[in-house]
Amino acid sequence: MNTQPHTVKAGGATFGTISVLILCFAAMMADGFDLAVMPLAMPAIAREWQLADTGSFGTIFSAGLIGVMVGAPLLGSIADRIGRKKTFIASLIFFGICTLAIMHVKTVPQLVVARFATGIGIGGALPLGIVISAELVRPALRARIIAIISTGATAGAALSGFAASWLLPSMGWRSMFLLGGIAPIIVGLLAIFLLTEHETGAAMDANRQAETTKAAGKAPRVSDLFARSYAYLTPLLWLLFSIVGLTIYFLLSWSPTLFTAQGYPTADVGMAMGLFGAFGAIGGLLVGWPVDWFGVRPVTLLFLFAAPVLAGLTLIGSATTPLMMLMAATGLAYFSLQVAINSIATQLYPAETRAMGVGWGLGWVRVGQLLGAYGGGLLVGGGMTVHALFWLLAGLALIGMIASHLLSKGFELLRDRH
Repeated sequence: MNTQPHTVKAGGATFGTISVLILCFAAMMADGFDLAVMPLAMPAIAREWQLADTGSFGTIFSAGLIGVMVGAPLLGSIADRIGRKKTFIASLIFFGICTLAIMHVKTVPQLVVARFATGIGIGGALPLGIVISAELVRPALRARIIAIISTGATAGAALSGFAASWLLPSMGWRSMFLLGGIAPIIVGLLAIFLLTEHETGAAMDANRQAETTKAAGKAPRVSDLFARSYAYLTPLLWLLFSIVGLTIYFLLSWSPTLFTAQGYPTADVGMAMGLFGAFGAIGGLLVGWPVDWFGVRPVTLLFLFAAPVLAGLTLIGSATTPLMMLMAATGLAYFSLQVAINSIATQLYPAETRAMGVGWGLGWVRVGQLLGAYGGGLLVGGGMTVHALFWLLAGLALIGMIASHLLSKGFELLRDRH
């Protein structure tokens, strides 16, 4: 079957290119929907199964994250060996089937296994969606395209909330997983016809073809991520992924509890978290331009901006307006950082190891998220004050600033060399 997209021009880009970018955006939406659906459905599941121990919730939530940590590097490595298209399609369909299987589980262990398997599928689809998007466009446009594609996850999470408000009361929690399972399967089936294989569809992407030619016949290995200059660049990149993942997930998981304990009304806390996400989406859309122009340097500036903002959260007492402003600024900084680092990962590695490099990087995002969720829980449960927690996050931002500055130097040397 010939799966080469039609090359009808549309504003300087081929119809096939635009179609695949929309496909990758849809895959990111499916991922965002899945990340948000479990916390939304869990209260209804707990009522039906009569789960009195909420401690099991953390295990269920983390199972999907651990699955992504396993799936992202594993399937990224497989994709570099057998092809982006096959792995992307298989990941999406597997992700969808495992989500549908959740409709039929009866016990917590079964749900944990299903969520872990779902995470493996997402671990393949998420980095490959980013890599495929990056390779469809000129290097000068990559950061901007990835910024737009990455907002699909935010849109999917929002869609999950709207769907829950309608489906949970009328059709029950299983309907959420029915919708969440069908969507990635449809995207995977569409990819069969719209997506060209990395190795054979180079006509649609001359830039990718030129990169791939240099690496013909070479089987990528994980050790390639640490060859020559990458011996220190890859650990620096993983450190940045971890810091950003930890901070975002800590803020999403624990900020409502911490702010409520400080005496903020529930409505104000909800508004603050809404601003955190809304300004994050704006930042994610805008950050691509400066990254395309200046490489890693905007990341260093964002960490420099984030450190005093997080420190400011320790000084506001119970004042509402400063809380809103600082949470909006925090969301702007950290969601911009997430998108920027995704983009840098696609530009840092050559074509033959790009999917593997991005996959391992996104796996370290999940490491950070687990640390943010469980580490935050241990610190909060251990009695650490709100002020100390936010000072700790501000300190991590300073570490990120130093690490990104070091990465910037090596990144510029690599670009000059190529």
